[in-house]
Amino acid sequence: MSEKVTFIRLLSDRDPPDEAGEIASPIDTGMVTEGVAILTAAMRERGLEDDLLSIWAAHPNLQDATGKLLNKISIAWPSRHSPSEPAVVVVTERAVHAVKLCITNGERSRAHVVSAYLTCLATVAEDVASVRAWGYLGKSQERWTLDDGDLWEWAAGRRFNGIRFFAVADPNPNDVAGTRMKLLCAIATTRDVGLVGRYH
Repeated sequence: MSEKVTFIRLLSDRDPPDEAGEIASPIDTGMVTEGVAILTAAMRERGLEDDLLSIWAAHPNLQDATGKLLNKISIAWPSRHSPSEPAVVVVTERAVHAVKLCITNGERSRAHVVSAYLTCLATVAEDVASVRAWGYLGKSQERWTLDDGDLWEWAAGRRFNGIRFFAVADPNPNDVAGTRMKLLCAIATTRDVGLVGRYH
């Protein structure tokens, strides 16, 4: 009995991007190390800086999670639905509003605040799953994935000339859900990830 082997070429992760789908980063890539400053300035423009800093003061774990998210994808990652804005800014604004709503509704416990904030922060998974980052060095190019570690450390380690972002037409819902779980586990403690699972 002979065995037939069929080779299937996967098209998803490492194929060169379609130039037509390029999305300009909302932030000059030379400013990526200023992520926290850019984020807090954006919250100030929205009238939410005091709220954000109060949340962080009361829950340093949420400031830590936000910082880890900034390290993971950087302030340069564009929002899929608002490409002129950094994805981290969009989801942080969402998180602040969610916490304020919790407090208005009398849900002031650590569990409610942490789960509301992290649930909103994790919605960045849609941006990460539907926008791909590619590093360029001359004619060479390589796609970044969550498994590659922090985006800018990865880029620096490979000495890329630049990072470019490209839209994915229709991300698989399983990819979005998996990205959400991976990001949550990368930025939050086991206990806090458990709170998200319990309340949301």
